[in-house]
Amino acid sequence: MGGSSQASVEGTTHTVRKEEQKAFADWINRALADDPDCAKYLPLSSSGEDLYKNTQDGILLCKLINKSVPDTIDERAINKTNLSIYRRAENHNLALMSAQSIGCNIVNIGDDDLEKCKPHLVLGLLWQVIRIGLLSDINLANHPGLINLLEDGETPEDLKKLSPEQILIRWVNYHLRNAGVDRRIRNFQEDIKDSEAYCYLLEQIAPRENGVMSGPPLSEHNLEQRAELMLQEADKIGCRSFVSPKDVTSGNYKLNMAFVANLFNQYPALEPPEDMEMDVVEETREEKTYRNWMNSLGVQPYVHYLYSDLQDGLVYFKLYDIIRPGVVNWKKVIQKFNKLKINFEKLENCNYVVALGKECKFSLVGISGADINEGNPTLTLGLVWQLMRAYTLSILRQLAGGDSLINDAAIIEWANAKLKEGGKKSSFSGFNDSTLSDGRTIIDLIDCIRRGMINYDLVKDGASEEEKMSNAKYAISMARKAGAKVYALPEDIVDVKQKMIMTIFACLMARDMRSQQNGETERADYCTWPQGHEIDSFGVGTHLVTCQKQPALGGVYKLVEINRTPRIKLSEDVEKVTIPGRKQAYRLFGADGNALVDLMMQPSEEPPKPGQRVLCRHPFQESRRAYVIPAKVELLHKCYWDMGKVVQPLLSLCDLRTKALNSLKTIRIDHKRVLNPTPYKVSVSSQLYTFMHELWLQNAPIGELS
Repeated sequence: MGGSSQASVEGTTHTVRKEEQKAFADWINRALADDPDCAKYLPLSSSGEDLYKNTQDGILLCKLINKSVPDTIDERAINKTNLSIYRRAENHNLALMSAQSIGCNIVNIGDDDLEKCKPHLVLGLLWQVIRIGLLSDINLANHPGLINLLEDGETPEDLKKLSPEQILIRWVNYHLRNAGVDRRIRNFQEDIKDSEAYCYLLEQIAPRENGVMSGPPLSEHNLEQRAELMLQEADKIGCRSFVSPKDVTSGNYKLNMAFVANLFNQYPALEPPEDMEMDVVEETREEKTYRNWMNSLGVQPYVHYLYSDLQDGLVYFKLYDIIRPGVVNWKKVIQKFNKLKINFEKLENCNYVVALGKECKFSLVGISGADINEGNPTLTLGLVWQLMRAYTLSILRQLAGGDSLINDAAIIEWANAKLKEGGKKSSFSGFNDSTLSDGRTIIDLIDCIRRGMINYDLVKDGASEEEKMSNAKYAISMARKAGAKVYALPEDIVDVKQKMIMTIFACLMARDMRSQQNGETERADYCTWPQGHEIDSFGVGTHLVTCQKQPALGGVYKLVEINRTPRIKLSEDVEKVTIPGRKQAYRLFGADGNALVDLMMQPSEEPPKPGQRVLCRHPFQESRRAYVIPAKVELLHKCYWDMGKVVQPLLSLCDLRTKALNSLKTIRIDHKRVLNPTPYKVSVSSQLYTFMHELWLQNAPIGELS
């Protein structure tokens, strides 16, 4: 089962599953065998040990994404030659942003993780990409014969509500029933360990000329040997993929589900009834974009079908919590439903979803909780769009400092100013400007943000629809290559879809702001060092960092006490609410020596001790809390100045620098990276949490209705 261990982004230990490593390597060998750009990497070894090294430059990842969801990446955007660390990083950005656009959750994966070939993160990304490719076509639009899987009293709409995994289980049982056997499965773990279901399934779906038989494997009593014989039968139809005999007998869910999904994609063996008329409505581009956006944020449960999967309100609450942390009162949310009251409880959740939307100043005229609960397409899409827009603007506001007014007009003004500053002739009046359809304005803007990235030899005039689409595909991929989190599709540009085009410009603006914040200080540093200058003094300012390339480690000063009396700053933006009163701060370390979390406590509390469990709570989100057993505890807050006097000797600048450098060594690299840094956790004790929230309630104004 195990392999090499790596420290995860959560500070735990990950064991690389060798069977998955081997299975994914084999799948990549098969999927990309005919691609000439992949010839120098393939075949990967049968053990998969060279998987990480050969995906390091990003080319295989980009190719695999296109294999799973064709045309996601414009091939012209992939760096295929002169693969310096800089050009590899561009490929990493392109792969990560593109993976995100198809619904992969890459929150804790950065380009440095791919560059350093971290096995557990590479495997995690590969699995998400492969899984999406395996399951994306398992629907009525691509396989009308799935109508055969309906049970008594069900309609095609009921089939849409099933996850792909549930459909696959029904598909296996459908063929077991046709085989005339009583065996049925309910999962891809315990129920497939004896290979019996697989043997009958293969015999049912395989073309007769391939000679696939269930008899020989089933006559073998040793389960691992039976699994091997079954896989030899699968090999007759080219479907010996993902699982080994041991994976079958051990019930590896992930690999067995992939094995069955591949069987379905190759040999569904489903013919729709001749006497049935069916009007299948395909998922729209808009629906797919929203669904991928939600899934990329890591919401649970995973969203397969937009309308049914949102009906209980839970996904909406996760989205609200991401957009405005603390806005959701989780005590009002019903997360586990009573079977006797399930419909009422889901409606109650949906009513709260609408109430939160109004609190966030969304336009929800005519939308009720019942509309969300019933999956009304028009009203559901209206609410989801406003959530996506709020998410995009919230990122811009954070980058701009929180108080800046960021709206459509501000984004348009920024883009036109950027184009003018870059010497471009392009400009536009709004997100519905028809001149945007040829993609050239967006391409010019990308070139202004990342000078020299655009190859204008590849840009068309945009005189025809074909040239417009070519430019649009190039624009989308180059925006992602620049590090912009673009979810829109090329068709959105050509058709001038106002909403999606707004998100493209907003994402580019966010990328530019992040680049400015991360780059200006560093560029100044690089200019001073060769000249013999140095930073030899410091002062208190807005940013308590000398280099803004550590966006997860910044800080600001806040007033928390006046004349020994605790004070709290209140704000509609929960991130600006202060934690009142004097505090002691401790850093809790794991067994590997890395910092796990900082814990703030009131001075009267007993300090945390190594080896003893301590509860760490999120300052604002009640449901987020964890027990930590630290291997080491360090007191962070030491008082050097009190009541106008120095109360203990000050460290020299040399000692302070050494202390800071040693401290930074204990911070994991994923906290310090530029792209997708993992936020460092700062928690409060239960006593401080209670005190803070009681003071909050005492000082918060109470509204009055009349």
